[in-house]
Amino acid sequence: MGPKDVIEINLVDSFVLNKIGEGHGESRLYLGGKNSKELIGSIFNIKDPSNQVLTFSKKNIISTVKFFEPFFLSPKSFYLDNGKLISFKQPLSKIFDRNLRSLESKEEKIIEQAELLSADGSGRSYLRVNKNSLLRHFFLPHSVKLIMKENQGHVQCSIKPEIIPIKKPIKVNGEKHEVEFDYLSGYDFECKNKT
Repeated sequence: MGPKDVIEINLVDSFVLNKIGEGHGESRLYLGGKNSKELIGSIFNIKDPSNQVLTFSKKNIISTVKFFEPFFLSPKSFYLDNGKLISFKQPLSKIFDRNLRSLESKEEKIIEQAELLSADGSGRSYLRVNKNSLLRHFFLPHSVKLIMKENQGHVQCSIKPEIIPIKKPIKVNGEKHEVEFDYLSGYDFECKNKT
């Protein structure tokens, strides 16, 4: 494995359960297209696709969740490209408390199972995670980047906050709209919580 054998992925609105757009969230996480096939094969267990072991650091996850604490406790709305405001429908402060309690009860090394799905007709590869995966429950759309690399037969995962605002499409009332995800403006975030 070379130094660049890592995959970096944004957790998008269609994947996470704490979403701002419509839908219930997909359990499939996009890994890359046909040009990423070799990289995906160097990180994931392609001999046993249904048995992917993902490992996380409890300290890393808690640090990242706490980084976004100001937003969770006092969420703001975002402007759509049509000038309308949209907000999270979920009670983010309750979700923050529940997730933090859940994390504090876990061991330092958190292990999850996943499945590497066969590439689709266009060569896109996806990872299917468990419906209870912390990746789907603990984060807000486009708030973090997931970094995955191979480590002694499992996929080591780390999370880092995404601090640069990004415009992305979401579905609202059956239509696609762009929204700028910017979690940092107007809050006092502590950058010392970097992972």
